[in-house]
Formats: sequence, structure tokens, C-alpha cells
Amino acid sequence: MLRRKTFIFCTSFFVFHSLFGQDLVWNKNKMEYIREYKSTNKGYQESVSYIIKYADSVMQKRDFPRVTRKKIDTNITKDIHNYVSYATYAWPDSSKINGLPYIIKDGKINHSLANIDFRNLTFLNKRCESLALAYFFTKNKKYVKRLSSYLRVWFIKEDTKMNPNFNHSQVLPGKNKGRIIGVIDGINFLGIIESVDLAKSSGGLSTNEYLKIKEWFKKLLRWFNLSHIGSQGFKLKNNIGTAYQMQRIAYTSFIGYRNKLIDITRTNLVQLLDSQFDSIGKQRFELKRTKPCSYSLANLTYWYNIYKILINNNLSNNITDRIKKTIKRGFYFIENQNPKGCNSNHLATFYLLKKFSYANFDSSEIKINEDKGRLLNSFNFIVYKVTLF
Repeated sequence: MLRRKTFIFCTSFFVFHSLFGQDLVWNKNKMEYIREYKSTNKGYQESVSYIIKYADSVMQKRDFPRVTRKKIDTNITKDIHNYVSYATYAWPDSSKINGLPYIIKDGKINHSLANIDFRNLTFLNKRCESLALAYFFTKNKKYVKRLSSYLRVWFIKEDTKMNPNFNHSQVLPGKNKGRIIGVIDGINFLGIIESVDLAKSSGGLSTNEYLKIKEWFKKLLRWFNLSHIGSQGFKLKNNIGTAYQMQRIAYTSFIGYRNKLIDITRTNLVQLLDSQFDSIGKQRFELKRTKPCSYSLANLTYWYNIYKILINNNLSNNITDRIKKTIKRGFYFIENQNPKGCNSNHLATFYLLKKFSYANFDSSEIKINEDKGRLLNSFNFIVYKVTLF
């Protein structure tokens, strides 16, 4: 009987990993468990139902997120395939007649700026994640068919695809045509990458299409490492520096450059980690900002993603141990010191990190309702709940 159970488990594990390929951040074994036992767990059942409902709403949409939807500003770039976004906290300078150059008001979002590409990239991420998960939990091919269409439009089709760079991201009007901190927009690609292997293995993408997407990310990684703007990311110290390294690690993992992944781990991570955290988990750069709680939690989440990617690539070592211990200290500091700006809207990230910090915390028992904070029934939290732990 034991041999039979072992055989079934090993066979299931092999088929499952063949389906998905290399793990990135998602915990595929946990997802497989949820698919098998969601009917007996109300929390998981509600979460999966939420994802399917969200994916069904995506199926009703007729637009396809793409960089070619915007009205191009030739003062920034003449190539409509270049991704363009404006500084989130940029505002006209009231002391200047034309307001130029814009100035930064940290923490104050200017919603009047036409960040069409950024919104489309965010939409693409959420839609790809929801469709991939809906397909996994239902095996309904309609979800992966739509998912594959989204991927083709953004990465493959000549008339709609994005050029693989962030040269014109987080533009400060009147001052520059793009900044290195614009790499923060690329954090959306992690969820998209998670869906690509599923689209390929399920037949939604052909082998040739899959390789074209991998080639696209090779070019983006080359931009990170070697371009004039991209290589400036090595000097970033705060949470954007972490997001920069997280993306380098994610793209390197997806492409399959294991030796380069080891090099990044050895040469870049420890110095960045030590520069950001003190011995009690205080994040010196984030606590100076206008929204210290938000930035601190974002940074811890980026480090958590780095940790997961390294572990999923079998790179467990003293560096990953240090990252895990630092994340715990960072969480304890926030929980005990309650830095400015922490409120119920941060509960989703708190629960994510708490699950990581305390082995006896079961995120499946969290009820999805408004009194737990509005993020607890948000798309992002549901994805955390069914994919990470």
C-alpha cells in the first residue's frame, strides 16, 4: 500500500512539474493539493471560486493590453513599441509658468498623468495570472486559449509587441525621457512569467512561440545588465534596488541560466541586503519615505520572491538563510514598531509574511470578508493564498 501511494505521489509530481516547467515563485505542490482537496476546505473553495469568477470576467473583455494603444509623445520616443510611463509622484512645478520641469511629491500620486502602458502592463499581469490559475483548477481550455492570445499580443506579434526595455519608464516631464527607477514597473512580469510555461505545456503556445517569448526576456535581461540606463540599477539601494535584482533573478531563472543565477546570488544580494536592514530589521531607506509601512512591506515582499526563486532553483545556502532571517526580522520590526501608515489595507501582505515567519499560521483559515480589511478579498491576496503557501 505504501509503495502504491509513493508511486502515485511521484507520478503526480512528475506530471505536475512537466506541466509547469521550472518553478518561479508559485508553490506548485501547494496548488496541486488545493486542487485535490478544495472541496473539503471552505477557505480554499472560496478562493478558487473567486479566481474563476475573475477569470470569467476577463473572458468577457474584448480589449488586449498592448503598448501600441497609447498616443505617442514624440518628445519622449518616436517608436510606439517602446514602453512609456510617467513618474508616479510627478507634479507640475507651480513656481514655473508652464509647470516644467515637473517635481516629485513623494507618496502623492498624480492620477492625471496618462500612464496607459503602465495600466496595460498591470492589466496583463492580473489577467494572465487569473486565466492561468483558472485553467489549472478547472482544466477548461478556454482560459489558456485566451491567455495565449494575450501573450502573443504583448510579446510576439510584430504590430503590437513591446520592445524589451524600460528606457522610457517613470519619465519626469520636462527633465528626462526615462529613469532607472522605472524598472519598478517590471515587477508585473513575474506573474506573467508564471503563466507562460502553462500556456506552452497545455498546447496554447507552440514551441516556436514559447521560444520567442524566452528570447524576448533574454533581450530584456541584456538591457538590465548592459544598457546605459539598465546597468544603473546596480547602484540602487532602496526597495527599487531589490525589485531590480528580483527581476534579474526571475528572468535568469526563466531563461535557464543557472550559473548566472548563482553569480547574481554571490555578487549582488548580500551587499544589498546588508545596506537596507539593521540588526533588528529596521529598513533605513524605507522608513525615511512618506509611506514607510507600504515601502517596507513592498521591499520585504520582493525579498520573499527572491528567496522563493532561489529555493525553487535548489540554491538553498547560507545566503538564502540570511535572506529568510532578515525577512523575519523585518516583519517583526513592522509588527512591533507599527511605522507610519500601517493600517488594515496592509493586512494581505502582513498575512503573507506572517505565514512565512510562523510555521503554525494557516492562511487557508482566513475568511474572505470586508471586516478583515479590503485587501483580504482582493485579487492579489487570493493569488498569494493559493500559490505561495
